[in-house]
Amino acid sequence: MSKTYINQAVGRPEREDLAKIAATEEGAFFARNRRLAQPYRDRLLAIALCQGAALQYLGGGHGVNDFDDWQIQPLPGVGGGEVRVAARRQDLITLSTKLTG
Repeated sequence: MSKTYINQAVGRPEREDLAKIAATEEGAFFARNRRLAQPYRDRLLAIALCQGAALQYLGGGHGVNDFDDWQIQPLPGVGGGEVRVAARRQDLITLSTKLTG
C-alpha cells in the first residue's frame, strides 16, 4: 500500500494545531505513566518538528505523510545538559481526525 503525501506548506496554523495535539498527547502520556509526571511534567524545553515535516516547513520537502515531533525535557537533578527525548509520530489520517473531530 502506498503512502499518501500532502504537498502543502507547514505554516503557523499547522504548527499551532500540532502544539495543541502535542500538549494533549503529553497529558495522556503522564496519565499512563504517573511515576514520570512529577519529575518531567513542567520541564518541557522544546517540541521539535522532525524528518519530512521539518523539511516541508523549511521549503525543501516533497510532501508530508506524517508529522514526527520530539518533546525535549532536561533530566531532573542532572547537570551538563542531559535531556529526555520523547518521539511521537502522527499520521495524517489520525492528525486530520484530531484537528476536525
